[in-house]
Amino acid sequence: MSGKLQRRAAAALALAGVLGIVRAADALLLCEDTTGFAAGGPWPRLAAYALLCAPALTLRPKGALRLPARRQGVRAALWLLAAAAAAAAVSFFAPALRGDISVPTGHHMTGGGYTLNLAADLASALCFALLAVLAALCARWLDALETEKAAPKRAFLLALAVPGTLGLAVYVVRWVLLRSASAQRVAAMAEALGATAALVFLVVLAKSLLAASPDGARRTALWGVLAFGCGFCMLLPQALLRAGVPGAMPLPIALVCAAAGLLGGFCALAACEGEAKGR
Repeated sequence: MSGKLQRRAAAALALAGVLGIVRAADALLLCEDTTGFAAGGPWPRLAAYALLCAPALTLRPKGALRLPARRQGVRAALWLLAAAAAAAAVSFFAPALRGDISVPTGHHMTGGGYTLNLAADLASALCFALLAVLAALCARWLDALETEKAAPKRAFLLALAVPGTLGLAVYVVRWVLLRSASAQRVAAMAEALGATAALVFLVVLAKSLLAASPDGARRTALWGVLAFGCGFCMLLPQALLRAGVPGAMPLPIALVCAAAGLLGGFCALAACEGEAKGR
């Protein structure tokens, strides 16, 4: 059974890669650059995400999460996440110092609204900076996190994970969920799903790795595949193609989602392979 689980995990990630190539071609050839509107109906695009979920739901490794099988890949992805989160922090903090906010002001924005959005940008900068610190510390302490002596370190990192993930949560609310929505705006849909999957995966990983959740392997495998598919394979190509387009997801945020997705892929493999190694 464990061998089948490993093969299913590899197949789920391979399917995500194929869907990512299809999404890149779709964004390049069949989507309008400036608005993100797609040619034809949105349902084939939604079906692609449903197709991604199907194999992910079959991954059910048992027990707590252990990462020896893919430790080097996990560590590299954590360093990439740290670098992307640091870039995201700068992308919010530098404009805020000049008094610029990351959302369009418009003629109807009041002084109070401007102040709240400026405060949200500064808070987001701080949260992404904390996420960078969290990812870097996890990368450095990865070898020790699964030992009993590392309990104080796990508790500290778990406390850091709460504000560290808030930056991405604030982005999801401000830039994705509150934007004008349309079923035809496939670009916005991809951003929403990619950012949400990355956010949920990071929360699940923190609980699984740092709080030693008893079913951490199963949850990590599921959300790791979804984060890899939505955040790395499908969102990243679109973000690179639409970089600099007004209203598109800022590239530093997309890189955070992509790094979280890459981390999710390695963690999903580790969760399934760990069971095969007698975990």
